Parts: sequence; C-alpha cells; structure tokens
Amino acid sequence: MVRKWPVVGNSVIPIPDEFIESAFRRESEILSYRKPRYSNRLSCLVDSRLVVCPDERLTISRFEPTLLENHTLYNLYAALGLPCDVLDILPRGVWKICPACIRDDINEYGVAFIHRMWAFPRAKCCIKHGFKLQDKCPVCDVTAKRHNFLDYYKCSRRRKFCDRLSPESMFLESSIFFDDLLQNATCPASFARVRGAVYTSLLEQGYGAHGVNAVGAEIDKLAVYNELIGTFGLKLVAHKWLGDEFDSLSCVNVAFLAFRNISNFRERLEKVADDNCLAAIRARFLVFHSDMFWC
Repeated sequence: MVRKWPVVGNSVIPIPDEFIESAFRRESEILSYRKPRYSNRLSCLVDSRLVVCPDERLTISRFEPTLLENHTLYNLYAALGLPCDVLDILPRGVWKICPACIRDDINEYGVAFIHRMWAFPRAKCCIKHGFKLQDKCPVCDVTAKRHNFLDYYKCSRRRKFCDRLSPESMFLESSIFFDDLLQNATCPASFARVRGAVYTSLLEQGYGAHGVNAVGAEIDKLAVYNELIGTFGLKLVAHKWLGDEFDSLSCVNVAFLAFRNISNFRERLEKVADDNCLAAIRARFLVFHSDMFWC
C-alpha cells in the first residue's frame, strides 16, 4: 500500500507555501534522522517518475491533493494546462533563499524554511522584497541546499546576513508571473486554449516567421530562442530547441514571453478562439513528438 503524506512524519507539518522537501529536511534535523532515511522518504515521491496531468490530479496515489497543490510546483504547470513529471513539480536542483524572507519567517513561524518558488529553476528574484535570490548563506557561505535550517536563526542575527542584498529589477517581472501561476487556485487551464493564446500573442508581437502575421503562420523559433536567452540568460541547447525537443520548463519560459503578466494571460485565454487553436496546430507550434505534449 502506498503511503500518502498529508503530514510529514510524526512531528513536522508543512508551513504555508513551504516546499515539501524542505519539510522533510526540517523533520530530519529535528529528529536527528540519518541522511539515508530522509533520502528514502523523499524517493517515495520523486523516484517513481509519475506523470502528473492537471485533469487527473486526484488520481495520483502518492500525493494528497492539498499537498500537491500547496507544497509542490504543481500549480505553476497546471495553470498552463501542462503535463509534468515528478521531477518538474519536485525539482532536485539548486535551492535559493531570500535572507530578508528568512528573517521574516523566523519571526513569524520560529523557523526558516524553503518557499516553493525558491526551488523553481527560473526564480531569480524575491517578489516581496525585490532582492536577488541567493544560492548561499551570506554569513557562513554554505549553499542553501546544504544549510541546516536550525542554524539559520544564528546566521540571521548577524548584520551582514541582509547587508549584501541587491535589488533585482531585471527578473522581477518574470518572478511575479511565475509566482502568480504558482499561487493560482482556479481550475487548471485547457492546454489547447493556452497554446492558441501563446501562438496568437507571439504573432502579434512580431515573432511570425519572416514577419508574417496571419492564420497558420509559423513562429520564428530562432527569434524566440534568442529572446529567451536575452531575457533569462539561459544556456539552452540550440539544436533541441529548434528541433522541437522541448520540455514543460521551456514552455513556462515561452508563456512568460507571450503574456508577461497574469492579467494579460487570463484576458487572452478568455478571448482565444477555436480558430487560433487550430492555427497553432497547422503551424506546428508546440506540437509534441513524445508523451510530454507541449514544448
């Protein structure tokens, strides 16, 4: 029988907006678990390589719905109608922190933790304070991934914990868009309509191949590729991007390029017509060659 996780272990309940892996880590530190026990418990969620589809979210046996929506990155992809595997909603990459938020969390909850957005690979900026997210503690220089949560209290009391923070305006707009998707509490969007809305928006912005702005026109993928590199500083693999070998994370990037903010996204989603959706298919825009059928 597969165990579900409405509560992490016997002692630690996830804090609002806490990334689920952060809760596992905090429990391990409080109860002095050895690393293998923590890793094995997390593997119950990650190593299964489940594919998460928005309209089938209640059938995923390893997740309680509230855990999936409130403590993973699921909502960010579901808001765009995207399927994603477990490593999308529970990324195992670098964590980042906002020291100012760490101080606020310690004052409010008595403990530091990793917010969901800090685990998202494209998150660059704290939308609350406007500071660039850090991948290391400013005091002890330990990476956020390795830092002991209980030690953040001691580090946060040092003056330089927040002294070196720099305002980050370049990535603020994209960070707000991603966070708005993550906090989305509405029903998941239809993939077909989102794809049609992205397609028409990019055409209107001049990304049609050879300047074409007409139904069925192809999107100039090279122009989109170059714009994403300039916007996010991404190290994208050109031959995969131009050869239609996309993933859900790439799709989120393209969605930001198309909409820029959540209000524009919702407005365009309401106005998109069936003809726009069919035009995107005829133009072979974001048509999949695998079971990951968007990007």
